[in-house]
Amino acid sequence: LNQNINLYTKKVQDLSFIRQMRLIYGGQSGNCPRCNENFTYEQIKSIFPAAAKNETLAKQLIEELNKIKNNTKYEINTCQKKAHLITQFGAETGFNTLIENLKDYSVSGLKRSFKYFRSHPAEAQTYLGNTKELAKRAYGNRLGNESLDEGYEYMGRGLIQLTGKDNYKKVNKEFKKTFPNQGDLLDNPELLEKPKFAVMSAMSFWMNKGLNNLASQGGIEKVDEITKIINKHTKSYDKRRNSFESASLIFNVDNCELLGNNTDSCEHCNKPHIDLSDASKWMSQFNDSEKYTDENGVVKMKQDGCWRTSVKVLKNYGVEGGSLGSKLSETYKNGTNKYSNVIQTVINMPDGSLKTTGDELLGVRYIDSQLSKKKPVLVGVDKNKNKTYNKDNSTEHFFVITGRKCENGKIYYKYFEVGTYESNKILKGITTENKLYLKEDNTLAGIKPIDNTPLTVTQVRKNK
Repeated sequence: LNQNINLYTKKVQDLSFIRQMRLIYGGQSGNCPRCNENFTYEQIKSIFPAAAKNETLAKQLIEELNKIKNNTKYEINTCQKKAHLITQFGAETGFNTLIENLKDYSVSGLKRSFKYFRSHPAEAQTYLGNTKELAKRAYGNRLGNESLDEGYEYMGRGLIQLTGKDNYKKVNKEFKKTFPNQGDLLDNPELLEKPKFAVMSAMSFWMNKGLNNLASQGGIEKVDEITKIINKHTKSYDKRRNSFESASLIFNVDNCELLGNNTDSCEHCNKPHIDLSDASKWMSQFNDSEKYTDENGVVKMKQDGCWRTSVKVLKNYGVEGGSLGSKLSETYKNGTNKYSNVIQTVINMPDGSLKTTGDELLGVRYIDSQLSKKKPVLVGVDKNKNKTYNKDNSTEHFFVITGRKCENGKIYYKYFEVGTYESNKILKGITTENKLYLKEDNTLAGIKPIDNTPLTVTQVRKNK
């Protein structure tokens, strides 16, 4: 047995090495149809919703990025490289601006971000909202700037928010080498406010700093290394890792044929079967911690017990997750709020009907990516009762997805049902009949065993 385990471990290690070598040295010898696909506005907006604040600019930037990506010289030609590139460019600008937004800083934000305003707090108030005067003081006589005026002249611009005369000099040299006879960024820094030059300068930085090579060497484990080269002192390391996870889902990195991730796929569904079900980790929501006594002395069950219990099931697997995250400013057509930690796939309309949001595939890919990492996923479901019991205003129940299998090619997802008593653990809680089928529109739906309740997954809650 130990010998077999060692052989399997070596196989996995060898495959991992082969996959990365294929990416680094193998070019397009594989056959992944997505690797060379153009970036789209919808993809970018899904990763960075703030792109919608300036849709015109975002689309112009994407158009310029596609022009360069499609030049074989620059080799932005794998799903993984695309995910890294968009992660970093989006983290710097959100794809909605090409000039540093100093005018929206608060006084406390200015003092927190810039040493000058900590030493001169009165000036933070005096010049609040005045981009030119704030930039002069924030960057003047530092970062290679030789005067206050140069602080404004060489403030943050472009897709990588180039800041300071020294940095403009370095990138200008790289820019001229990569794109000869296209202009001079040091003499004309305002060129970086134009999509064409913003993209070209960012790409010259990306190529000349060896970031494309780093991007080919690994996934999320390479994000911090790339971030450090672009913006060493940023406080956004965590956000960039999260953005890379989103980008990986959008560009379907885990299923990229060049990575060879389908080695152990089922011959019927072309995906590996995964089963994380462990009966010892299941829990019933009808437990003592979910009980309370009302003002009349009647013992009742707390609301949202299915969600809290599902979170505990995740913890039994060593996984933190299941929260809503922070409430976003946008809402769906039915008034349902958007949350940072939720992939909403279906919403309940006022007439009781269910309507997809456009993120169904994203939800499925997220579940797949987590299961491949041996992490179950908490999901919210609709039970066709035309009610929304929970504060997210779109779910009637929660449980935990624990696996993915198929029946003659028809993919389904296994789940632990927490909404039953301990005495029904085998019959209802962990039965192999707990299945959610993947439909053609990428929604997940099934029939609850025993009582035949229809179930539709409405949201996927992300893990940490």
